[in-house]
Amino acid sequence: MLYPMLFHQIRFGVDIGPVRLNTTQRLIDLIFQGTIPTDGSEERVAARFDEIAGTLSVSPRVTFADANFVHDDFPSFQAGKKSTLQTAPVYRFRRTDPEGNGT
Repeated sequence: MLYPMLFHQIRFGVDIGPVRLNTTQRLIDLIFQGTIPTDGSEERVAARFDEIAGTLSVSPRVTFADANFVHDDFPSFQAGKKSTLQTAPVYRFRRTDPEGNGT
């Protein structure tokens, strides 16, 4: 999953005869609507509000045991530098059953 792209706006459209219908939606909305099927990896990310940029940022959510295998970027990976520990409050995504069947 390309989790940094979850909150980016995706523009797409369809031609129906002589008419073109365009829309713009966030990638995460398309995933949760079921328009884009996934392997469920969107539930293994953490999102936080960046007050400076005024946007949501997304990062992987891992166990402490796996933290040594996650890096901030490719140069950090090459240098063997561990990822930055997220200390700010984060939000988690979780699928729910819209019908209320308990799943």
